[in-house]
Amino acid sequence: DIEVLNLVDLPGLDGNEKTSKTVLKHVTNADMVLWVLKANQSSRQLDRQFMLGLDEFYAHKNNLHRKKPVLTGVLNQVDKLKPLAEWSPPYDLTQSDSAKVDTINKAIEYNQKLLNFDTIIPTSFSTESQQWGQESIEQLIANNLDESINVQRNRQRLEGADTCASAQFK
Repeated sequence: DIEVLNLVDLPGLDGNEKTSKTVLKHVTNADMVLWVLKANQSSRQLDRQFMLGLDEFYAHKNNLHRKKPVLTGVLNQVDKLKPLAEWSPPYDLTQSDSAKVDTINKAIEYNQKLLNFDTIIPTSFSTESQQWGQESIEQLIANNLDESINVQRNRQRLEGADTCASAQFK
């Protein structure tokens, strides 16, 4: 039931300071962030470094009253996790009934420990195998809509602190 949803695909983190500043600017002005990660890539040094920078931004005295956007990790390409031959979604991740479920859960746990997302959603949008996870992303967006609107209103209020009350009310 969302009338307008603007998605911005940002450049991937590449260790370049200019790229990191651009991504930081967009993330701190977002209402909700879907941070896409490759499930079969264990190196998270650039992601971890960026997340620490994001934490520093919100810890700075000028930003203490800013609300962080809802941060969701989208762990994509879980079909490429071992065992590769075992791909038959949907999976119930609360039931450890297969090696694939165990591997997906370990990947979620690893990334959550490193990056501390609000939520991590495993997905696969491969054109070569059965897709999985789109419904979870749609549900997450719907569930976090109110919180995202609060983030937006908080940001607008802080940005409008230098304007008169009637302009802020508008």
